Amino acid sequence: MRLAGNRTARAALADTHCHLHIFRLFYTSGTGANVHLEHTKVVDAISAGDPAAATSAMREHLEAARDRLRPHVR
Repeated sequence: MRLAGNRTARAALADTHCHLHIFRLFYTSGTGANVHLEHTKVVDAISAGDPAAATSAMREHLEAARDRLRPHVR
């Protein structure tokens, strides 16, 4: 990304990096399918041009992520 000179893409990748590790660590616990479904709902709502549904899907995803990770954070 640095060689391409795209700061936005580099920042997005850096922000996503920690999420990918969290997903990798918890994938075998059965949450992978749920996370995938949550992401699919967000993408589908955005693709449909439905901001209310996208907002709702993203909120549900963030709340579910918080609930999944809360027991592992001190």
